[in-house]
Amino acid sequence: MREVGGRIEVMTFHGLAYRLLSGFGRYAGIGVVAPRIQTMAQARLLGRVEGSWSYDELIPMANRLLESPRVASLVIARWPLVICDEFQDTGDHQWALVQRVSNGARLLLMADPDQMIYTFVPGVSAARIEEARAGAVRIIELEPHSHRDPSGAIPALARAVYRRQFDDDAVTFAIQQNILLVKSEIADAEHARVIRDEIRRMRREDCRTIGIFCMTNSGVAELGKELSEIGVGHALIGISEAHGEALAAMSQLAEFAVGLVDWSDAVVGLATFLTACTRGTAAPPLAVAMARGEGVPEIVSTPLAELREERPTYGSARRHKRTD
Repeated sequence: MREVGGRIEVMTFHGLAYRLLSGFGRYAGIGVVAPRIQTMAQARLLGRVEGSWSYDELIPMANRLLESPRVASLVIARWPLVICDEFQDTGDHQWALVQRVSNGARLLLMADPDQMIYTFVPGVSAARIEEARAGAVRIIELEPHSHRDPSGAIPALARAVYRRQFDDDAVTFAIQQNILLVKSEIADAEHARVIRDEIRRMRREDCRTIGIFCMTNSGVAELGKELSEIGVGHALIGISEAHGEALAAMSQLAEFAVGLVDWSDAVVGLATFLTACTRGTAAPPLAVAMARGEGVPEIVSTPLAELREERPTYGSARRHKRTD
């Protein structure tokens, strides 16, 4: 493995598409330098920037690029083996990209229909898995066991819950063995406290990694706030766009602190994060006002002013040094 490790590349679909467009776009009229990526939240807030790409455009554009026999021949020769993980959630454009990139190469598809969660994406269905099985040279059926639970109780419970079969024997067994603990009639104000107590109990039982799942992004954010208030350290995951914009906003604040960007740029980053946290096709009025430098309510303007004043003193010194 060590000998070939440097030749193994792991990419998301969007990462692969961007790499193809960046590397071969000049042969398809895209240009020598790849245009910048504009996120959905940025487009909602600032309008579409001319010459930019959205994430939704990347994979279809890569598929059109690979319609060129010259480009396709180069790409096909690059990877003798293509592995597609989570194949059960592969949409139409993604599947087309996999087929184009793997044309003539060995293709390994790994799928579990019980873990299909993107059925709202065109092409994601059990039928696609069956089509792939029908054309497969070899099919390997993995045993329904879990390394985390060799007894099989948790996988059986998960399958029953996934199918909403709550009267299944696997559910009853899990409750009887205290594998599944059900708490009901808990007041909203008590959720964080109950979760904190359960975390402490699991820690005493030497649990190292603990995951908490919520149904909605707003639920995740609210629970995160409540856990912070009672001193439970945690990291939010799964809120992809909002999380990404939060990291970008923090990066811009750091750049402002050392004098690399203006305060207005940092505020736009915060406004973009606010837009990503809000549903709908239009940016929220508060985010628009922040981005335009217009008047905002005191409840927002005051902490913004305080945040600006908290910039370390070395920030201005760094700016002066660079200017000189």
